[in-house]
Amino acid sequence: MALLASREPLFQIGFQYPLMILPPAFVGAILALERLRGVWRTRLLTVAVLAAMVVCFRYGMIFPRHNFMGGFRQVDFEYSEMERERYRELLEMIDRVPPTASVTASEILVPHLAGRERIETIRYAANRPGRFYDYFLVLRDLPVDRFELLPEIAGLQTYELVHRGKYCDLLRRRYPPPD
Repeated sequence: MALLASREPLFQIGFQYPLMILPPAFVGAILALERLRGVWRTRLLTVAVLAAMVVCFRYGMIFPRHNFMGGFRQVDFEYSEMERERYRELLEMIDRVPPTASVTASEILVPHLAGRERIETIRYAANRPGRFYDYFLVLRDLPVDRFELLPEIAGLQTYELVHRGKYCDLLRRRYPPPD
């Protein structure tokens, strides 16, 4: 799949999909090395170690770190005081949501709520059940076009604002969803 894919996330190293190649490649490399003897085995192991070092340098998270990707974003390993404050606010918002409640959230917030039975990203909620979930947790810097996908939320017609933070908002459904 990763070798023949045309969509970038399926073959870019920052996503989980291309990593499916690693286990069979690792086993294949061990089996191939078993068949080689003497100087060829040593040379191939040297090439493999050098290739691993180049890949780690180019894409690794240990050093120099500037190319390490997580999904579509470059991972920054430094946290500013503002980012710490934003994270504290997010944890407070999550504590306000009952554990059994269904949640629709901004895409980068979903992993923080992933233990829930029903969760969906705002990106895909427009024509799916997440459109009527119990809570919406959204980043304040969410692009306006995402709200246009969900006019009920944008107009707060079926949802009420539970808490407005500096960085994110929490909305709760006012009444049961329509059939």
